[in-house]
Parts: sequence; C-alpha cells; structure tokens
Amino acid sequence: MTTTPPPSTPAPSGRPATYDLVVVGAGPAGATCARAAALAGLRVLLLDKARFPRAKPCAGALSCQALHQLDLPLPENLVEREFTGGRLWYKDRCIEAHKPYRAGVLVRRERFDAWLVEQAAAAGAEVRLGQAVRSVADNNGRVLARTAGDTLSGRFLVVAEGASGRLKTAVRPPDRPRDYTFCVCADIESPEAMGDVPMDIRFGIARAGYGWVFSRRGEVSIGIGEQGDRLTNPVALMHALLAANGFPATTRLVGHKIPMGGVPRRVAAGRILLAGDAAGFADAILGEGIAYALASGRLAGERLAAHLAGSDPEPPAAAYTAACQSSLGEELRQTLYLARCLRLAPDRLLAVILSDHEALSRYIDILAGKLSYKAFNRWMLRRLPLFLWRAIVGGGGGPRRRAGGVAPCTPTRRE
Repeated sequence: MTTTPPPSTPAPSGRPATYDLVVVGAGPAGATCARAAALAGLRVLLLDKARFPRAKPCAGALSCQALHQLDLPLPENLVEREFTGGRLWYKDRCIEAHKPYRAGVLVRRERFDAWLVEQAAAAGAEVRLGQAVRSVADNNGRVLARTAGDTLSGRFLVVAEGASGRLKTAVRPPDRPRDYTFCVCADIESPEAMGDVPMDIRFGIARAGYGWVFSRRGEVSIGIGEQGDRLTNPVALMHALLAANGFPATTRLVGHKIPMGGVPRRVAAGRILLAGDAAGFADAILGEGIAYALASGRLAGERLAAHLAGSDPEPPAAAYTAACQSSLGEELRQTLYLARCLRLAPDRLLAVILSDHEALSRYIDILAGKLSYKAFNRWMLRRLPLFLWRAIVGGGGGPRRRAGGVAPCTPTRRE
C-alpha cells in the first residue's frame, strides 16, 4: 500500500507563507485540484485536518464516469472488484441486470484518497496533513487561511472539505435540509464479502431514502440515506438493515451528509472557489459524488492556472462558475429532476418503475458513461404511459424475494 509524504515544515511564525493556491481538503476534489494546478506550474499548498490514509465513510463505488475524470490510470492494486451491473430492490421485489462491459469498480476510499494525495505531491504540490483550517478570509488581494498555529496566504483558495465543513460559508450559506441526504453507514470486515453481486441497492426502506450493501474483498459497506427534511429514524433503519443481513447491532455507525446536486448554489466568490461536495456537486439519486469531485477539482485548478498565466482575463470566480455550469450543471439538474419525480410518485407507480428491468439496464449505462441523465429522463418520459398502465392493472412489479436477504434474483439478464 502506498503512503503519503510527511507534512512539510511551516513558515516561521509571524511570516505568513505565500502560495499561488491554497487548497483546503485533500479528498478527491482537493487532491485533483492541487495536482492540476501544480502541473501547470503554480505554487500549491494542500491541507487536510486528517492524516492519510484515513477512514472515510463511503461505499467506494467508482463509476466509469468517475474513472474517465482521472488523468492517469487507476492502479490495479486499488481495485477491490469491478461491477457490470447490480441488484435493485423495492421493498420485497427484486431485479438484477448486468452489461457485457464494466460499469465501474469498487475501492476502499482510504487507499484511493491516499493515492490521489500522492499524485498531487508528485506533481509538485506541498502537502500538510493533520492541520485543520479554522477560518478563511478574502483580504486585500490575498486569501488567508488560519490554522491553530499558522496563517497561510494564497493568491487564491479552494475549499474542498466536503458537505459538512463550515468554510464553504465564505461563499454560500449552508444547505437547507431538503437539499441534502443524511447517511448512516458502516464498513464491516467480512470474510464472505465477495458475494455474487457486488452492488445491492434497496429502495422502499424509507419513503425518501434508500439503502445499500456493497461487497468488496473481505469487507462490506452498508448504509442508508434519507432526505434531510424527511428524516424518520435513520439509526433504527440502519439497525434493521444490519439485522436483515446478519450483522450485529453493535456495529460502529458513522453519519455524514451528501448534497443533492442540481440545487442552485453559489460556487465561487472573489478569490475563493468551492469544489466537490462543498460546492454541492453530487448525484441527487444515489449520492455518487466522486466523478463530480474529480471534475470540479480539475476545473478549479485549470481555471486558476489559466488566469495566473494570463491566458484567461476573466475573473476566476466567473470563469469557474461558467465552466461548472457548462460541464456539470445540466447533468446535475437532471439528477435532481429525476429524484424529485420519483419521490413524488405514488407508491404503486414507484414500485413499477423501480421493478422495470430495462430502466435498470439503462441506468447502468449512465454509470458506465454511455448514457446521460438527460437522455435517460427523456426515455423515462416516453415510457411513462406504460408505467402508468402497469401500475393501474397491477402487473410488471417484478419477482418477489425476501427484501432483507441477498438471494440471487431470477432471472438474471446479461446484455
């Protein structure tokens, strides 16, 4: 397993270190931003309050959409297993679909994130781990980042500390509960984790939520997510999901927020830019945010580098905002549109939609990077009369299976 470089030595007390770019948060968005800016010749400082490798609550699914955002190949030793599809439950109904090609891979986030930080350091970024930034301020043409024992100065600053961090409020207010998903999850060591299907998604656990059981080598990632303004009792739901899959109630649980992408949010102001979850970039359906973190981090680094090189006279905040809207905005809005439509659908109609094999098959193509959400939503609208008819006559619900178990669904289709 790779390791990250040790923290660098801070500047002498009373003399703020000066950088072209300070990046706060060394997850996928921050590390990618730091790497892109360093490769362009900027003097970059990458900070994180944790020391890497560090535990990270995440299912660890890297869709091919996310892999396409990497500008270098993912080492095979980081791949726990690949997936070509998955299993989808709606209450006690289950369908399964697979493609003849890879839709993505499963990784352990602590190892994947540490590798990204290494790549940023190898590109020339200075890395300081174990240093929490307490505040940031845009002040007289500089951005100041204050830690417990140092003040760091940069020409620009990118906040990439995730959805729960407070520094993003330098640009925008915190999310309203209706604009994020609250997740409770756990990573559990399990010698039998390599099941027949690596990705198992559960709808119907809560009216505005979902659950997941992802199997990696020797480990299972399991969790539930509910919309922030429609929370019931997420811990109780998680205990029920654990029990249904044979895991003890004493399992250590971790909670975190995932923004619902597509909600209008300010992503830059003055000399401060937001990237990844801090900017609100995540799939509103299942909360997949790594692809958007990698994309927005790279855009932030490249836009700032272009501005400082004099090749882009537009203010970086405006240039970055426009680039995010052009590259990410439409897809994120389409995920939000679909999520809200599904959550407003009557239970009987929702059961039909989530039990439709062709819909699942096309959704896998989104993960594989072969279909956009916009195209998927158009297809869903054309298919809506069929869904409505099936809901009225009561057919098309798919095979019934025990919702808590992991017995194979039949028939399993490969295309």
